[in-house]
Amino acid sequence: MKLEDFIAKVTETEVVWVLEKEEGYATASSLDYEDDEGDPAEVLCFWSDKALASICSKDDWEGYTPVEISLGDFIENWCIGMDHDLIMAGLDFDEELLGDEIDPLELILEIGGALYEQEKKVTLPSSKSLETLVKEVTKILEA
Repeated sequence: MKLEDFIAKVTETEVVWVLEKEEGYATASSLDYEDDEGDPAEVLCFWSDKALASICSKDDWEGYTPVEISLGDFIENWCIGMDHDLIMAGLDFDEELLGDEIDPLELILEIGGALYEQEKKVTLPSSKSLETLVKEVTKILEA
């Protein structure tokens, strides 16, 4: 499963990749989720490896360049921001633009759980602990 591979790789390297060009970031329409109006939800795509991201820099994403994001920044800023904007996270999409889609808050919990199991600490930009953020996200999802 791409989710498990993505989690394993990003918790090992502490880096996430996104495709970017002047107009913005690589997005797709969800195959699994709908927005409030019944249309496919927007998916912002991320990769666990620069090479995987580079392979997708063609066709609709021609001219996009892989950009590195620290894992702490990804967890706190990107995932929280996507949740606020009602955007899903797309993981390790392939050349056919197929990959796993996940709610960004669920992704925080998945990454947090993997880091906990590995006894690894990641620095978040706000200096808040990952444990605190995971507790906050859990409360949100349980509400």
